[in-house]
Amino acid sequence: MDSLLILPFPPNPLSRVVVEAAYRPPLTSVLTKIAAEIESSTDAGKAQGQLIVAIPGPFLHGPSYGTKQLVWSSAQSLLAHVYSIIAVVCTHENIAVDASVVLVDHSQGRKFNLEPTWSFRPNGTSIFDLRAFAHSFYPFKNLYRVNTEAGLEIFATYLDLIEGKFLLKQSQIITVEGGLTLNMSQRSEEVQDSDGSTYSVVCIGGTFDHLHVGHKLLLSGGALLLDLSRDAKATFVVGITGDEMLKNKKFADLIEPWSHRARAVMRFLASLLDICETRGRKATPLDIQEKEDSLTATLRGGSITVECVAIQDGYGPTITRENMDVLVVSGETRSGGKAVNEKRAEKGWHAMQIYEVDVLEATEGEENSAQEGTGGNKGSGSGFAGKISSTAIREHYAQSRRIED
Repeated sequence: MDSLLILPFPPNPLSRVVVEAAYRPPLTSVLTKIAAEIESSTDAGKAQGQLIVAIPGPFLHGPSYGTKQLVWSSAQSLLAHVYSIIAVVCTHENIAVDASVVLVDHSQGRKFNLEPTWSFRPNGTSIFDLRAFAHSFYPFKNLYRVNTEAGLEIFATYLDLIEGKFLLKQSQIITVEGGLTLNMSQRSEEVQDSDGSTYSVVCIGGTFDHLHVGHKLLLSGGALLLDLSRDAKATFVVGITGDEMLKNKKFADLIEPWSHRARAVMRFLASLLDICETRGRKATPLDIQEKEDSLTATLRGGSITVECVAIQDGYGPTITRENMDVLVVSGETRSGGKAVNEKRAEKGWHAMQIYEVDVLEATEGEENSAQEGTGGNKGSGSGFAGKISSTAIREHYAQSRRIED
């Protein structure tokens, strides 16, 4: 069962060094606590702790509830900062905790009518507000609150919203140290140009082998671009490299089969996007339609269709389907986005909008990549980037296997 850490509001300015000062202490405390629990478990060899990190903030803008907008560049940048911190902590502490970061729309001081008949209302984006988050993400093994004024305030609001939804013991609420609050006032941002745009069809691609934080950033960045306004239907196409194309990769025998990688992607997106008001009871299993080289599922009451498709070249469905709006890339795959649009131009098709997620940084000022296929400087085989790439994960498993032999 997952645990939950609710962080205070994002600091201002939203730079890596400021975010790290605010969030690294509580993240370190929670990650090491979960890792220690795994270590002491009788099934420690198989167990991996899972953590949901919720970041509340005024991420959405606009007068109409069903047509809200967000500043995509700032939202994905915040995700990149926090995923970077998680990866650095796990690397430095030599621990493995499966952590996912969720942005939750909330304004400081907002009060809720706690009527028991509440039901989900779409706001036009993939981001839940605090009430929808409380109703869709539960139960948890432990709830971690940050011991700062802002951290305790948001946690108290969350507790009010989940009251009566599941049995919660006082021992499940754990207080952890906070970071430097600095200027924790809310940031007011204008949605400019296409930064607040959302789209009907969003596409990304990668190997997604041994799903890690770099992959999660790319998937989250794509999810933030989905058009979920009233009565809209959005499609998220995830191209996943086919098994044949990976035969010459390092430690190829440890690459997960395509179906395993596709299901891991689907599970992560479902955990990020789906409405599940029965998580505390008997949740309905994710209904995945499986065909040769593809998996399809519908999420959020049918408003989102996720398609995982096998790709056997550098282009995938971007040059076989004209109806594609957006391609989300990284520093490493930036040139691939240009090549895709050149191919589409040859067919007389419209160019896809290209969005690029930030690279995950080892420390402030460094520009190392954090993953294979989703950003940064290709060929970085040492330091932070190498330690959390899919190749490095396979190398770690290979070394462990040799030790056991």
